[in-house]
Amino acid sequence: MRLALIWLLALAACAPSEEEMPMALAEAECAHLVGCFPAAWPTFDACVNERTPAAAATGSYDADAARDCLNELDDLVCSDGESPPEWPESCDVVWSE
Repeated sequence: MRLALIWLLALAACAPSEEEMPMALAEAECAHLVGCFPAAWPTFDACVNERTPAAAATGSYDADAARDCLNELDDLVCSDGESPPEWPESCDVVWSE
């Protein structure tokens, strides 16, 4: 998990390529999700393996939105432990039709 956090810090300075973004997004999501909801996934890697296909998308890629999305995911705090937090809006526009 430390490796993922180091990776996220490196990504804060620049946006990942369109090919790298699905994995970067899954890792950013899982860094938050596994920390806040440890019972949901046995390991960080299990979360990433489950989330990577969901992170893949098609359409026009917006590198600025990708960078914003990863930075905002990094800033999320755990909610009450029962409901997930609102996901950053910038993540919704990384890929557009």
